[in-house]
Amino acid sequence: MNCCAPAKRRSNFRTEAAKSCKVDGRSIIAFFVVKAFQQNQYLAERAVPNFLKDCKAMKEESTMPCICKPGFAGVALMLLAVMIRFSYSNAVTNPADTVALQAFRRALQDPVDLHLENWKGSNPCEMGWYGVFCTPPAGPNNITYVMELRLFQLNLSGILAPELGDLSMLMSLNLMWNKFTGGIPSSFQRLSSLQLLLLNGNQLTGSLPPELGYLPQLNRIQIDQNRISGSIPSTFGGLRSVTHLHMNDNLLNGTIPRELGALPNLVHLLLDNNAFSGALPPEIANAPKLQIIQLDNNLFGTNATIPPAWGNIRTLLKLSMRNCGISGIIPDLSGLTSLSVLDLSNNNLTGNIPFFSVLPPNMRTLDLSNNSLTGQIPNSVGSLQFLEVLMLRNNRLIGTIPQTLGTAPTFQSKNYSSVIDLQNNNLANLVNQTLATLAATSQTQVRLAGNPSICPTQSNSTTINPLCIFNLNPVVQFDIASSPVNPSDACQNCEPITVGYRLKSPGFTVFDRHDLAFTTYLSSGLNLSHHQVVLRDYTWQRGPRLAMTIQLLPERTTKFNDSEFDRLYRAFSDWLIPDGETFGPYELITFDPRATPTGGKMSGSKKGLSAVAVAGIVLGVTIFAVFVTSVVLVLKGRRHRTPIALRSQMSQLVRMARAKKNPALKVAGVRFFTFKELAKATNQFDVINEIGQGGYGKVYKATLEEENKVVAVKRAQRESLQGLNEFYTEIEFLSRVHHRNLLGLVGYCDDEGEQMLVYDYMPGGNLRHQLESHKNGGVPLDFPTRLRIAIGSARGLLYLHTEADPPIIHRDIKAANILLDNFKVAKVADFGLSKQAPVPDMYGNTPSFVSTGVKGTPVRFRLPFPHFYDHFMSIPPLVQFSWIITIIHENKTRTL
Repeated sequence: MNCCAPAKRRSNFRTEAAKSCKVDGRSIIAFFVVKAFQQNQYLAERAVPNFLKDCKAMKEESTMPCICKPGFAGVALMLLAVMIRFSYSNAVTNPADTVALQAFRRALQDPVDLHLENWKGSNPCEMGWYGVFCTPPAGPNNITYVMELRLFQLNLSGILAPELGDLSMLMSLNLMWNKFTGGIPSSFQRLSSLQLLLLNGNQLTGSLPPELGYLPQLNRIQIDQNRISGSIPSTFGGLRSVTHLHMNDNLLNGTIPRELGALPNLVHLLLDNNAFSGALPPEIANAPKLQIIQLDNNLFGTNATIPPAWGNIRTLLKLSMRNCGISGIIPDLSGLTSLSVLDLSNNNLTGNIPFFSVLPPNMRTLDLSNNSLTGQIPNSVGSLQFLEVLMLRNNRLIGTIPQTLGTAPTFQSKNYSSVIDLQNNNLANLVNQTLATLAATSQTQVRLAGNPSICPTQSNSTTINPLCIFNLNPVVQFDIASSPVNPSDACQNCEPITVGYRLKSPGFTVFDRHDLAFTTYLSSGLNLSHHQVVLRDYTWQRGPRLAMTIQLLPERTTKFNDSEFDRLYRAFSDWLIPDGETFGPYELITFDPRATPTGGKMSGSKKGLSAVAVAGIVLGVTIFAVFVTSVVLVLKGRRHRTPIALRSQMSQLVRMARAKKNPALKVAGVRFFTFKELAKATNQFDVINEIGQGGYGKVYKATLEEENKVVAVKRAQRESLQGLNEFYTEIEFLSRVHHRNLLGLVGYCDDEGEQMLVYDYMPGGNLRHQLESHKNGGVPLDFPTRLRIAIGSARGLLYLHTEADPPIIHRDIKAANILLDNFKVAKVADFGLSKQAPVPDMYGNTPSFVSTGVKGTPVRFRLPFPHFYDHFMSIPPLVQFSWIITIIHENKTRTL
């Protein structure tokens, strides 16, 4: 049989080729790669001819070299031809997009004439204009569109050109922390794909265009810290997708529109430091996901009162309305069961502090100071076990201080600051002995001056009661900025990344007791070890907001590589770190430009990640990198020496663990869980919490109550249990792999005969389910989302195969192993069940043969001809990923 002759029976091609042709399987692999490309109509038409055509036809088409003589060189040339074809095809930027960017450039001033120096020519996507990110080319004319414009913190000035409204596929407009002036153009109403409108930290003026309320996909509006005036248009009630409305620190006025209560996804409403007036709309309570209402420093006036309906927002974590001029009584707020911060200070409130039947148990800050409140302090205030700050100063309170006040563990702490401020009231003689001695036995500031019965103005005593010394300083003055870790101790001779970071609405008033939890939260969100995140200093700013300087330390190297740098930057800039209930929304202020590996340009701002290269990333860089890896691994006769310290270290640690009664081994960067902890987190592995099952075992959704974090627990079935040495070695490998597009390992369990791995929970499910969702009436994934999933998967695999130390070959790439988070960011999973690249023996020699049997996948999903892959462990991932690209393009699952 002539392998290159046209096949009459295509369905039998694989069998006939295997039996009759003198091939070693590599041409067949090439066939599957090409077949995957052929399923994509665009690729089939533009790049790869039918593999079954004879050599003469292929040569005449001059699309790729003939591979009739099968072998590694033939496959390599074919893949190179595909990569080159995609990487250098002539993509054309949508003409309207080009005109829009050129008009925007004419309206800009770049003071250093550096960042926008390459904004030249008439093809922005092809030329890789700085900060311009584009879709891959599509259609018969290879048209590409601008989907993101990112010019963050470049000291640019000028106006927002109305022509920006012509960027029809724009999803993110990020112009934060520049010096733009003028207004927001009404032409932005045409940005129907826009999800992120990030204009904070500029000098914009004018009013908000009502047309912005017609943007169906808008998820985040950040216009804070500008000079925007006028009222919020009622049309904003139509922003059905918006989750964050950050409009603080402007000159906005008028009333807050009641239409905002109709926003089904609104989470954070930040309108502080403006000039709003009039009544507060009770309809705001109808927003079902609302967590933060921050209205401090406005002009609502004495006719404004707190709507009783606001006392029933069960999702609310923070209600802050200091210095708003509101009057009336405090309504019953016992329905705010999740509330942790209530700040109604500096207003004109009257009446008693409500005797709530049930106070929110997680209350940390209760600030009612500087009002005209009367009556007694409710006994229920003393029962708040997590209360850190109680501010009731400058009111007209009477009666005795509750005996339970001061008994909470937070006030008894000798390590962390707390405040009880009852100054300038008419409280009776102090009979609360706990409160009397609290200042001497803990770090709690107790302030009672100005209560005549407790601290008489004239006393015959020669000593001054320290509780009676007037203290007019605000709480945050006692929250002294600190540096928990000296980076020189943790990272000598390394190049850390310095991050300017700010919490926009923190759920606490004193930070020192939360700094350790914060670094844990941040390291988890960044997929870094705890010791790699160092809090250098912090400062309370007007709001109050908490600004801080953070350093990210590289591990085992002197500096972060480009991939890690880009991953960390995107984690901050794209809000991939989830908003914690304690820490609230955050914003990126700076990201140390001196540490930028690409001279200040983030990935994607150069031609390497223009629209043309996007296809190259997916079909070129990844395939070629994986392919090159396989070449290196299979070169027979080549031996090299690599360190074997890791294996020796793990063997030693395992021997030490075995010698102890408790076999639990601590692995840096991950947490050890007991069986009892995970059983509790999964409700005794209830079938209701079962979210998947694979060859390794069942997967459960679990809730870690202490951290209030949802995770996924993969429980090994009996036949999947590993030896102790193998299990811990695998955990150690997984703990060393950190990438934005890889599923993060949280911890593990090796207890009571069970082996379990604990991963980050991915609420978006997996790619297979997403592609099949339309069968159940779901909304199909749009093309930009599928593109991001493809690129993210490629980056994750590229990191595994070429940048991980040591490289890990993923041998089970399928749609079910590509998980998605809330933002549809792809996370490659199950690479822990894959094969590490060949490990040197005790003499440092690397074996040339590695088994590539797929673990964890049922037989019917395995690739054909597994015996052909024995010497080429990177080829199966190449074929598998080609198939992934195909189904992503077709937006449906298929069977290989």
